[in-house]
Amino acid sequence: MSTSDVNASKSRLRIFSPISLIFFCDSIFQGLTEPNHGSDPGSMETTAEEAPGGGGFVIDGAKTWISNAHITDIFVIWARCEWDDKVRGFVVEKGTSGLSAPAIKNKLVLRASLTGSVFLDNVKVLQEALLSGTKGLGAYALERHQFRRPLASFQLVQKKLVDAQTEVTTGLLASLQVGRLKDAGKVAPEMISLVKRNNCGKALKHARRVLDILGGNVCADE
Repeated sequence: MSTSDVNASKSRLRIFSPISLIFFCDSIFQGLTEPNHGSDPGSMETTAEEAPGGGGFVIDGAKTWISNAHITDIFVIWARCEWDDKVRGFVVEKGTSGLSAPAIKNKLVLRASLTGSVFLDNVKVLQEALLSGTKGLGAYALERHQFRRPLASFQLVQKKLVDAQTEVTTGLLASLQVGRLKDAGKVAPEMISLVKRNNCGKALKHARRVLDILGGNVCADE
């Protein structure tokens, strides 16, 4: 990067704040949600460390299920700072080396918005990329500290999973019995209709419940 490029980038970054970003960019996004922890900053794996020799930072990690990620101009990446373990925001411009933002395709649920993932591999940013005034998301992390435990350890979640597995087993056994009756020439059309109605309805119901537990990672067939 030439000296003029560095100066231009610094000038752009000086005007950025969580509010001014809205007015100066065609498209921006804030990257908080991660593949393994959702929107829980207390478990954030994306990290930022001071660049060797100073003069900036190096960011590594991944974000997912981010609206407009693959068409955005400016990325606001939340990362855990290695020097004090606090979560802060960093401005990363489109085209920065090591940054990629592929679209998430083949979604299995509502498709009202464009969504993508963001991968950061040894992404180097200037000192000015650190958002002014961001001192960490500690308060929010405290509110969501339950995510530090396995989600399935909570009884309400266990009940949802058991209910879903029970209905799967019931549906399979009902289908098996109707199939045996058909092979024996004893099936009635009403039997097929009732089992089909039951299985389809329960599949939809419990798919939504499992989606509530597991989040966006179950929304695509990739």
